[in-house]
Amino acid sequence: MTGARPRNKVAFYTLGCKVNRYDTEAMAGLFRRAGWEVVDYRQPADVYVVNTCTVTARSEAQSRQAVRQARRRNPDAVVVVCGCYPQVSGAEALTATGADVVVGTRGRGEIVSLVERALRGERKLVEVRPLAEEAHGSRDGYEEIPVEAQGRTRAVLKVQEGCDMRCTYCAVPAARGPACSRDPQAALREAHRLVTAGFHEIVLTGIQLGAYGRDLGMVDGLAWLVEEMAAIEGLRRLRVSSLEPVDVTGRFLGAMAAYPVICPHLHLPLQSGSDRVLAAMGRSYSAAWYLDLVRRAREKVPELALSTDVMVGFPGETDDDFAATVRVVEKVAFMRLHVFPYSPRPGTAAAQMPERVPEKVKEERARILREVGAGLARSFALGLVGRVVEVLAEREQEGFVSGLTRNYVRVRFPGGPGLEGCLVGVRVTGAGADEAWGELTRVLVPGGTTPCPEGVVEARQDE
Repeated sequence: MTGARPRNKVAFYTLGCKVNRYDTEAMAGLFRRAGWEVVDYRQPADVYVVNTCTVTARSEAQSRQAVRQARRRNPDAVVVVCGCYPQVSGAEALTATGADVVVGTRGRGEIVSLVERALRGERKLVEVRPLAEEAHGSRDGYEEIPVEAQGRTRAVLKVQEGCDMRCTYCAVPAARGPACSRDPQAALREAHRLVTAGFHEIVLTGIQLGAYGRDLGMVDGLAWLVEEMAAIEGLRRLRVSSLEPVDVTGRFLGAMAAYPVICPHLHLPLQSGSDRVLAAMGRSYSAAWYLDLVRRAREKVPELALSTDVMVGFPGETDDDFAATVRVVEKVAFMRLHVFPYSPRPGTAAAQMPERVPEKVKEERARILREVGAGLARSFALGLVGRVVEVLAEREQEGFVSGLTRNYVRVRFPGGPGLEGCLVGVRVTGAGADEAWGELTRVLVPGGTTPCPEGVVEARQDE
């Protein structure tokens, strides 16, 4: 008697944002339903899929490195490069990576059939659809690929694709196309399914999440959606990922204040504290307007924690411009700061701008701002010392468990693997820039999700 024929194995490597993580899980589900086994990227596999990012030149380099690693593990494997990098770079992604299959940010529903063709001997297959041909505002622009399994105690729920903003430094609109929204009922059905599956926290995500519903004719679509989801019985936490400041409405802030299930944390990209640089970036607000938004948000939600993205070294940024950014960052007192040295992206307006800032100056400004951010993060976390906070336990390692509070502080405490997925109370006893630590007081709500499946390796943790 012979055993069953071994299933083909596929592994994924994901770079970049929460949207990419969601897209990877969706593609992994397609392979599972076709009978494939999803394995860890560090293991031998028949197919390796690299889900890329194009926000910086470094992320593109990491994508190419991941392909080389896959080739070393199995020279005969089919290697797929998909996502933002090939959507923007097209043929360059094929030649630069030596991939066998290239897929953009649309048409990922065909990935299994493309891979099967490659396994039959058809190599150098390219499925990159020009986004400019898609009708703006069409529901067909959102590619509905349901996610059946998620590998985290927090479930990411993608409800929006594309971006209508035209920041001069950013290649994302070229990579993701115009803003388009997921059907509201489809989004709500998936939210209900995730709660039924035992997830205590849902993280809403999209490329320009605050634009949700505009293409569908909805007014304040994101506010409506979070109100609907916040009312789902059994959901303990609803977290909203990055929002453009101009997309934060009064109704949305009112929903945050009215529904305790909505986590009191927002990620609002600042990018610069200099009005001159903001204008050159194509950001449609001033530093004073941003500060007023923060004031209004904190009036509505007193416990609100704020994190942000800041870019240093944008073309023409002077010492005075940088000093203005530091002042705004300190005035807001962000609890977490993501600092990015400017990286010219081909095809963007900023790539053609003169007055390039020297690399050493960019590096020094990034270093200074990261030190400021670390100090602010430490101060915010120290404010939790002595309090009992609710933590969603996520990771266990060497006798310690860590997880996030409702306001996005990572807390570590002694515990075992049985706590993963549980909501627990932790008395905070100390804090640093990266995390706080404390003692478990009690389990508030038992965990209900399955263990994290293998097969998704991430190059960056963008929580």
